Amino acid sequence: MDVARNMFKKGAANNPLYQPLDTSRSEIRLLEISPSLVRSSTIRCRLKSVSLTDAQEFIALSYVWGDASQTKNISVNGIPFAATENLVAALTHIRSAALPGRKLKGLGRLPCFFWIDAICIDQGNIAERNSQVKMMDSIYQGAYIVLSWLGPTTKVLHLAIKVISQISGEFTSRGEHHEDIEWLQKYPHLLNTDSTEGLGNSAWNAVLEFCEIEYWRRVWVIQEIVLAKRLWMMVGGDLVDFRLLDSFLAFFTRLQFGGYSKPHFLDVSLWNTFSMPANICNAGVTTHNFFRRNPESSQRNDCLFEALDWTSDHRATDPRDKLFSLISISNSPLVPDYASPVEAVYTNFGIEYIKSRGNLNILGRGGLGNGITRRYDRPSWVHDWEGMSTYGKNRLFPLGPFNADLAMESFTRDQPVVGPANDLHAYGIACDSISEVEPRMTSFGDIFRFCCNYAPPGAKGLYRTSIPRLKAIFETILMELNPREAVGSKCDSNWRESRSREAHAQTMTMLRLLLAGDDMNDAAVKLLGLPLDEFLSSYAKIFQRELPQQWTTFDDTYQVPFHSGAMVKIGTATFDYRFFHTAGGYLGLGPVEPVPGDLLCVLNKCPFPVILRKVNSHYVLVGPCFVLGLMDGEAVGLIKNGEAQIQEFEIH
Repeated sequence: MDVARNMFKKGAANNPLYQPLDTSRSEIRLLEISPSLVRSSTIRCRLKSVSLTDAQEFIALSYVWGDASQTKNISVNGIPFAATENLVAALTHIRSAALPGRKLKGLGRLPCFFWIDAICIDQGNIAERNSQVKMMDSIYQGAYIVLSWLGPTTKVLHLAIKVISQISGEFTSRGEHHEDIEWLQKYPHLLNTDSTEGLGNSAWNAVLEFCEIEYWRRVWVIQEIVLAKRLWMMVGGDLVDFRLLDSFLAFFTRLQFGGYSKPHFLDVSLWNTFSMPANICNAGVTTHNFFRRNPESSQRNDCLFEALDWTSDHRATDPRDKLFSLISISNSPLVPDYASPVEAVYTNFGIEYIKSRGNLNILGRGGLGNGITRRYDRPSWVHDWEGMSTYGKNRLFPLGPFNADLAMESFTRDQPVVGPANDLHAYGIACDSISEVEPRMTSFGDIFRFCCNYAPPGAKGLYRTSIPRLKAIFETILMELNPREAVGSKCDSNWRESRSREAHAQTMTMLRLLLAGDDMNDAAVKLLGLPLDEFLSSYAKIFQRELPQQWTTFDDTYQVPFHSGAMVKIGTATFDYRFFHTAGGYLGLGPVEPVPGDLLCVLNKCPFPVILRKVNSHYVLVGPCFVLGLMDGEAVGLIKNGEAQIQEFEIH
């Protein structure tokens, strides 16, 4: 404790604004904003230290720091303090709205004190930052309210809040009776196609813009929202109960996944647009909604890896905060340490993951071939979590449900382990080597041509697993989501029905995308070997019990549920991954930068194949991949047949 206090004193000596905090009392600093009748006057405030165990009530501000190079001076304890412009805007509106001590309906009298991280923590004192970050859960849980600052009022934000309030009120008032959405007719501004931009409707465009503001993409915001016992949004000088947004998102989730048909009063294009998961419900705001509606996600054993996936497209000013910001809501034993370099933080997390989980799922996020600019001196199997922010969740390789290593433990008892030089020692087999890598595809036309070349109609050759080659392409792109297998799955009937619908939707969507053009019948003959109507009739006859008739009607009223999500999945698989062929006849989808000669491997404790590249006496990870015929324990057959043997891979 004395060592910590001495470190704090050293930080305080460098910055006269801060006095040491007593860690034995769990001290924090609170900010009091001085009132002013002049809006443009300098923000003046004072700091005081309190113990979290005291009964002092305070408001915790949740906000985006903004550009650190764009600052304005405020006065804290009479000392100039350079605050970011967004923070100054928040303080200005808080002061103008006279929030400190103000009595509000539903909230009572607000506290006069605020906790604001940029001011209340000495950011130049590493020891204090480490200590205060460990207390974040107690701070946000202990706040009287958490106030989410979304920015000054604009016409767009004002319209978005209006729509959210209207939808929320209607949805909430109906209780469990949500099947009727005729009430939408009461709001003609939500039904018109009055814009040529975005979603085709100015009101929904405003909502989408609201859901995509920078605030929702800041990774720290997640725990600040999740931990709050009371949560309100502030737009300009107006306060909005966060529960309105919760209800609105619940409506949208129900709308998209509840099996609704297009209402007679709604334009087809607008219905297809805002009733699909790639729009509102795939926006940044929904990440926070997921964590708030699933509090068990923070109560199970360490789930930091899953939280990192959910927040992959969120950003942090400090790259280490991609991990540190999620500790409080993931039950992670990770300890914040701002003295450690970024590469050490990321590597140590990977090591601890392998030790605690005993599997290599984390390889699904690593590799040199994922297209992320290489930064930091880290092993190839360690992922750049900050770099992932540039491409988001849609490009994440799906980690399951695959069983590539099934029964491999029968042939090796060696477990993966990380050596003292951070080299990963894994055990498994080299199944094949890459012989050819397809050019990166940039359009569905590219995919169509690839399909026609790889699987021309009438060709006699089958894929390695004895299925038609075109079927192999479809199953590879859809990651083995097969309509027939989904129907026959021995699972809960509701899950099976949902899985079947999803499989059909993705299959039909992929076919529709590939055949898009002036003459779909001509394209169908080139791809399928028969006219489109004949194929669709045959398909519908095979799956007549579970396939709605309108799903095989390729016209302007195409209303397949999930089809927007299918478009995202298909586009990701083909544009963000890359097809490759192996010497043994496998077709795979993998990272964007494999090269001929790379090895296709299945490792014990890793549910998906990986591509490794030999460099001198060791290997580097290129990335995870999907290879039809190696996803469900087939690799063990290669061992039994003497085609491969267990070996150790030292991965640097």
